[in-house]
Amino acid sequence: MLSLQELKTMKAADLQKELETAQKNLMHLKVTVRTSHEKNTALVPKAKKYVAQIQTMLNEIKMEEAVKAATEVSE
Repeated sequence: MLSLQELKTMKAADLQKELETAQKNLMHLKVTVRTSHEKNTALVPKAKKYVAQIQTMLNEIKMEEAVKAATEVSE
């Protein structure tokens, strides 16, 4: 897992790849916890939070691009 600062410096394409990896990891964690292979159930909420952080960074990038496009059109 990358830190929030590292996520903020990444580009959208890299964030998308990281999101896919994090979602796969989350699904794997859910399965291993349910099948009792993983005893540390606290990993699932942490993984969910990480996925949410990546999604937030992607949404912020999209919003910044939308604002730039809107200001360019209005000028």
